[in-house]
Amino acid sequence: MGDETISQQMIREIPEVEAYKIKLMQEAQNLAYNQVPQRDASGNVIKDASGNIQYTAAPQTLAQQLPSYQVAGFDTAQQAAINAAKDQGVGAFTP
Repeated sequence: MGDETISQQMIREIPEVEAYKIKLMQEAQNLAYNQVPQRDASGNVIKDASGNIQYTAAPQTLAQQLPSYQVAGFDTAQQAAINAAKDQGVGAFTP
């Protein structure tokens, strides 16, 4: 039997693009979990020793933030068409 060769390739982008994408993903996560950066008395964003922004606790997920919704009912013509389809069957129209 022949020898198996396995190769692996890792492709990276320039560091600026990688940093931008990571920041964008963090901002999307913060939006989804309704996180707000903590600020000091002067209004400056608080960062930890590593330079990461400190956020308030996530009170709600994005799904919990979405408003409830209602669907409008059918108007008279739509209801008549539904009833006709029930009573006469679909495709029962004859001119």
